[in-house]
This record gives sequence, C-alpha cells and structure tokens, in this order.
Amino acid sequence: MTTALIIGGISFNTMIYVDEFPAPAPGTVFASNYHETIGSTGAGKALNITRLAFDVTLHGLLGDDANGQLIRDYMKSHQVNLITDRDTAGTQRHINWINKNGERLSFIINSGTFEPQLDQSRLNT
Repeated sequence: MTTALIIGGISFNTMIYVDEFPAPAPGTVFASNYHETIGSTGAGKALNITRLAFDVTLHGLLGDDANGQLIRDYMKSHQVNLITDRDTAGTQRHINWINKNGERLSFIINSGTFEPQLDQSRLNT
C-alpha cells in the first residue's frame, strides 16, 4: 500500500448555510441548514487521500478538549493514523457561513496557539 504523510491544520468546524450574507448591520439571520464537521487543509487532505487507498498519517495540533477527542475518534474511524502535538490553546474551532453561491465567510473562534511545541522526532519514521 502506498503511504502518505500530511502535516497540516486540523479544526472542528460548524458550517452554517444561509441564502445570502447579511448586510453589515445589527439583525437576525436564519440559517437554512448547519452541521458540524472536521476541517482545515491537513484534515481534508488526509481524509480524501485515505479514500484513494493510501495509508495516511496526519500530523497536527489538537487540544486536550472535547473537540480534540471528537477529531481523534473520527480520524481513527476513517483509518487515518494521527500523530498530534498538544495545542495549549485548545483545538482550533471555526464557524463558516456559506451562502447559496458557495461563498464562505469564516469566523475563527479559537485559533489555537501561535507558538506550538512540536516533537519532530516522532515524524522521523
């Protein structure tokens, strides 16, 4: 089996679907739908490359929190080998609004740490 190592971002996202983005004024917006999912470029690549029958290892940062555990469990259930370093600021969290044209407006509600402590020796296999 072909192997792949992916080093990249992992987040827990709430995707909110709206007909159109609201005007920049106070008000109420009604969503047409929403769901929660795993996101960011590292996680997305790992999940999709796994579907191509690669043995995938993903390295990223996760917090010791409920969202981090949800991601760990999800990746395991999708046969992605996960190597993580601890994000002391918690798991990255995004809220994405997507309008009917597919345009996205992202709110980063937890960016994670900007000074990660990485154990690169675990990637030398």
